Amino acid sequence: MTYSPWSALIQSFYSGAFYRHVAKRWRPVSLAYLAFVLALCWMPAFLKMNWVIMKSLRHMQTDVLPKIPVVRYENGEVATPEAKPYFMSFGSAKVPVDVIIDTTGQVKSLEGRSAFMLVTKKQVFIRQRTGETRMYDLSKSSAKSFVFSPERIEKALHPLKYWALGALYLGIFIASFLKRLIQAFFIALLGLVLASIMKLELDLGALLSLAIVSMTPAMVLETLIDLTGRPVHFVWLFGAALILGYFFFALNAASDQAPE
Repeated sequence: MTYSPWSALIQSFYSGAFYRHVAKRWRPVSLAYLAFVLALCWMPAFLKMNWVIMKSLRHMQTDVLPKIPVVRYENGEVATPEAKPYFMSFGSAKVPVDVIIDTTGQVKSLEGRSAFMLVTKKQVFIRQRTGETRMYDLSKSSAKSFVFSPERIEKALHPLKYWALGALYLGIFIASFLKRLIQAFFIALLGLVLASIMKLELDLGALLSLAIVSMTPAMVLETLIDLTGRPVHFVWLFGAALILGYFFFALNAASDQAPE
């Protein structure tokens, strides 16, 4: 009998016959099954993450970038298109982020102001978390000339929508896959001891396949809990107990010689 990925996911919750099948014939496909379950469980988080990041990028394009003037730095001096101070407010009401750019000399320090950064013609003032202000003298800087503009920022952000986000998602998925594989490996090592006690003829490969499938109910449960958006204390402990419980169930099913 063959099992589709969806059928295998469902039967991992209750079917002893399925676990017997896994122990005998699933060594080549258990890793692919783990990738399938993880992709399914991570999908809601990835969709939410993508929505938040895309919303942030749209906010930057519509609300942030239009406020930023073209800033030129050359020979230790900053220049702006107009001879006036630029007061820019980003962030949110709870976490405001204020920046001042003034090459006219009207604003000379951050004293008495809520801004965390002030850029003048030849200096940059940054307020530290401790409350003190640190000053950097641009006239003594050896940095090369550059132009800071909304167009350049938008051009730099454009690949983020495609390549950077894809790399982020892939990195998270690979890390999660390796974490679960290592977890399954240690469960399989425990299974060697239990198989010896129970006098089962199961090698490490079969036990690894059983361990991978035994993690399915816990992974699905953790995903459903995350979807509620409510923190659950000690969910990891409950998940570990659930995995071990299903692993014992898998060993008992594998010890049963009933036909699949």
